[in-house]
Amino acid sequence: MTLIKNQVKKLSGHGSFIKPLLVLKTKSKKSRLVGKVFKRYKGTMNAKEGVRIRQMINTYQKCLTIANIPTIETRTVLIPVKNGNYRLCQVQSFVTKENVLSNYLKNCTKSQAIDVIKQMAQVIKKLEEFNKTHKENIGMDLKPSNFALHEGKVTLLDLYPPLIKDGDSIKANDLLNHLRNKPLTKISLLAKTLTNQLIDIGIKKHFETDFLKRKLLWRFVKARPELISEFKTAIQKEVI
Repeated sequence: MTLIKNQVKKLSGHGSFIKPLLVLKTKSKKSRLVGKVFKRYKGTMNAKEGVRIRQMINTYQKCLTIANIPTIETRTVLIPVKNGNYRLCQVQSFVTKENVLSNYLKNCTKSQAIDVIKQMAQVIKKLEEFNKTHKENIGMDLKPSNFALHEGKVTLLDLYPPLIKDGDSIKANDLLNHLRNKPLTKISLLAKTLTNQLIDIGIKKHFETDFLKRKLLWRFVKARPELISEFKTAIQKEVI
């Protein structure tokens, strides 16, 4: 899966772990990836670790489907690099930047914003119901930039990190290995240990309903502060 420079366009949105690229059509090279979003994650890993992370993502995706939580069409692959290591990559369907919730909320009507937060609150309820009835537990980061309005439904775009507990689970070191910027390379071992512990606590919180409700409200109020009362009411109605 080789992409040449004039075959891709950088997209405006990016996360802590990736910069997404849109694959363009070119005269000289045909590709099945044209029109898709290509995400290349920072950092590399050995084959065993790569298979572990890819399997975790695939299992997370399947659990979200069972829970009836829409996710963007995604294929996770491992691409070989030098020294026998691999890079984690994903190919996804394209969504316009206007439909990514962090942008959509800035310009949508009051009723549209309320409809979106109702759908997001329903995601929390679906997570809770899934976790009560399945051996796997799934969580989620409810940042608006992780979601888009796709085919009329609030749809998850970001499947990394896979917030799943199923014998194995994502850990602080997994995340630190894929950060685009590595601020921890020159700090002390003690500071790194404390940072890891804080990250692990943060991961754990994304499985807790009360935390997710508070974070959802905070994120939406930050985008549309004039709708705080309506947002509170919507969350209370959807998630008891």
